[in-house]
Amino acid sequence: MARSADMATRRLWQQRLQRFEQGRLTVAAFCQAEDVSPASFYHWRRILRRGTAFNSVRPAATRGHAFVPVQVVAAATIEVHLPNGVRLAVPGADHAALETVVAAVGRLPASVGEEVEPC
Repeated sequence: MARSADMATRRLWQQRLQRFEQGRLTVAAFCQAEDVSPASFYHWRRILRRGTAFNSVRPAATRGHAFVPVQVVAAATIEVHLPNGVRLAVPGADHAALETVVAAVGRLPASVGEEVEPC
């Protein structure tokens, strides 16, 4: 029973959103005329856009747009934040510099009173 009610509600909102797309009302005016809340309107629009049944009824603002390929690259710099507030920025591609910084940070004293050899 719940399944058929869900499908009926889905069909109702598909028809409702098609009417909205074909009309010229704002969302607020359309929702008032349909006696539904704007929150419900946006909720159902989002749900139905995810499914294949609604893909042909997209708003004009999104028609013709496609996903654009993106390439994720390594960070340009690596930052090391020390407990005393010092920040070290090391070029991400410079492995030797990074190793030097890590080694130097490893030699830092665990407490304020300890001596440390110069870097």
